[in-house]
This record gives sequence, C-alpha cells and structure tokens, in this order.
Amino acid sequence: INMGMNYMQLKDLSIGALLHDVGKTGQAAVEEPSKDLKRHHTWRGYEILKAKREFSLLTAHIALQHHERIDGAGLPRGLTGDTIHMFAKIVAVANMYDNLINPLNDKGLLPHDACEKLMAMSGQELDHETLVEFTRIISVYPNGTAVRLSTKETGVVVRQHRGLPGRPVVRVARTSDNELEITEVDLAK
Repeated sequence: INMGMNYMQLKDLSIGALLHDVGKTGQAAVEEPSKDLKRHHTWRGYEILKAKREFSLLTAHIALQHHERIDGAGLPRGLTGDTIHMFAKIVAVANMYDNLINPLNDKGLLPHDACEKLMAMSGQELDHETLVEFTRIISVYPNGTAVRLSTKETGVVVRQHRGLPGRPVVRVARTSDNELEITEVDLAK
C-alpha cells in the first residue's frame, strides 16, 4: 500500500507471497545450482501456478523469481536489478526476514538484528528501495521487547511510531527515595 499499489496488484502480490514456496511440496526440490534447475523449487512453483487459471501469470513469476538476487548471483536464472519483478523483490525481502527471525533456523534473530542483516544485503542480494519501504513498516522493536537505552537504563517497548521503527516509546521504571517512578521515553523525540 505504501508503494502505491492498487487492489489488483495487491491481490496478485498477496497470492504470490502466500504461494511463493509451493514448489517445495511433493518430491524433494533440488537446490544446488549445478543440478537441473528445472527441478529447483522456484521452477516447480512457477509451473504449478502457471497451470492454474485461478492465478495470474504474475503470481507464478513471483514463485519463479523470489530467489533471484540484485547482483545476478541468484537462482534459477541469474536475473539482475530491474529484470526482477518488483513483486518478487518484495517477497524476497519478506522471505529473507522470515527466515532470519524463524527460531527453527539456528536460533532465530531478534527483529532489530534481522533488519541489520537485511540492510547488509542491500544492493547485492536484496533491492535497496524495497528494503527501505520494508524497514519503514516493520516493528523492529515489537511491544514487550526489553531494551537497554544509551542512559544504561532498561525499559520495555510499549508503542511504535509509524515510519520510525527504530524509535519506539519505552517505559522505564526508576527508583528514587524508595519511590517507584515509571516514565515513558519517546525515542522519536
């Protein structure tokens, strides 16, 4: 929505995002680039979705291109930059973020660490403009997250600022004269 897409574009993007890994179903997908790429899950997903009249061809292309990289080192076709569809770039960012925070993959990263890792991939693996839009809407410090401020105080995130995900409102508890003082620190200010 923030990127100005209309209803039909959002529908195709949403369906493509939900089904981008459909090619992993059934027989085991081959992931090594030296093997037959027609058996890679992206190709298989493309073929499955392309055969379904209920889905647009664009939805199938999201499945096909979501592992392409901006620098051309991706799979299955080694596309670069603008030759990768915008929807596939969006799904690639969301997919990578999901993989990074998933506790089933190693230990899983905290959202702010995952965003740092994503930004390190900017312009090489992932599209920079898409990453900027993603970081504007993602909750880098979700409500309930304990954080340590630069003042060395510890607090809990209680609210977000739309467009400023790295600057939440933090509730801090302090003691002075045996009294508990609870204040909110707005990191946007």
